[in-house]
Amino acid sequence: MADPSPVGAVAAPPVIAVTATATYPMTVEQESIWLDDALHDGPSRYLESWVYRLTGQVDRRGVDWAYRELVRRHEGLRTRYVLAGEDLVQQVLPADGMPGLARRPCPAAELDAELRSLVRRPLDLAVAPIRGTLLDVAGQDVVLVVQVHHIVADDWALHVLEQEFGECYRAWLAGRPAALAAAPQPGRYARAQRQAGPDPAAPAYWRRQLAGLPADAARSLPPDRPEQPVPGGAQLRFQLEPAAGRRIRAACKALRVTPFTLIAAATGALLADGTGSPEVLVGTPVSRRGSAELDRMVAYLGQVLPLRLRVDPGQPFAELAHQVKRVAAEAMTHRDIPTAELARQLRRPGAGAPALARTVLVLDDDNAGLDLPGITAERLHVPSGVAKYDLLLTLVAGRTGYQGFLDYASDRYTHHAARQLTDRLAALLDAATREPHRPWSLADVLRAARRT
Repeated sequence: MADPSPVGAVAAPPVIAVTATATYPMTVEQESIWLDDALHDGPSRYLESWVYRLTGQVDRRGVDWAYRELVRRHEGLRTRYVLAGEDLVQQVLPADGMPGLARRPCPAAELDAELRSLVRRPLDLAVAPIRGTLLDVAGQDVVLVVQVHHIVADDWALHVLEQEFGECYRAWLAGRPAALAAAPQPGRYARAQRQAGPDPAAPAYWRRQLAGLPADAARSLPPDRPEQPVPGGAQLRFQLEPAAGRRIRAACKALRVTPFTLIAAATGALLADGTGSPEVLVGTPVSRRGSAELDRMVAYLGQVLPLRLRVDPGQPFAELAHQVKRVAAEAMTHRDIPTAELARQLRRPGAGAPALARTVLVLDDDNAGLDLPGITAERLHVPSGVAKYDLLLTLVAGRTGYQGFLDYASDRYTHHAARQLTDRLAALLDAATREPHRPWSLADVLRAARRT
């Protein structure tokens, strides 16, 4: 049954100052994010949010217990990330020193503004990388807001949290322990990673792959507004309808490629057309996961790597898709290289930021969501107000089509430019997937997309 107790404007208690139970080196991925965050002026670009609107017979105490249980299980969620002397380390805190969910009422009319405020609050990595709030909108309507730093969670880790949160909540309702195996911990993974060292072949591959890269290849689309004094970020939501989703899947089957490959080819084509450069870079997140143990770990286990594409306006779209397939497979094979090391090898500026990846594509095709008994759980995507990249295109696969999110640098692009880009992407995918084996002229496809 739902918890009938009233909810007041009560903040969660602060993290108790306690001695760490264990200290480990940071992973190479954590180190890159920590350095980039420390050297970057302004708000952090690495604040992530995990927000669900829960409607139905919500047991509020069960929601809080499930949240606390996740923090107890996963050391990375109760860890300080600090510079200790000359070493970047992660210091694990005891579970009983971490707060649960802050709880307070929120009228429905104020919900959007409250969510924007909550997800933009700074997180101090020297204190804790996570903060949770439960907003009481109405009797059967609450919103769970979990703010988490990217240093401890990638998209895969958020899916792990969804699965485990559901099991913990069901266990609470049934009065039993959660049926979850022991969680692998990132501290011990970091120690093993440091002992093993990086792949010695990876730096040589990336030097060859990006040798002679034209200076304009790293550009994103030209800005359509005067330079603004204050950087900012905005988000545009769009939809690829069910018919588009069916055509994408049919074209992938015919071309023997994945949806990511197909959409990355379209993204590269739009970049080449917009910049006038035949060589472009499309950034893509790659993961170091692949074993059963790593797949269950809540941690950041990836980085963004640049895919170098050569776009010939006269080539069939199918050829560009197969080029993406080859380049992406090679990048995955040689993904074991720290971002900072990649930057040094390529003599690019920046200690940790993926400076080459100004346009990034993310495809989420494992969107199971949060499954709670007696509750409708709706994922809310709340923009952070900060742009991590010039253009970050995220497509979330649904039962039929794709839900799209374009996060863009609002100091460079207007809403009109963002809408124009997503409309052209949809038109290009439509033209290129209707007859995937026809020898399309990419120049003709792009001209058709511009006219749409």
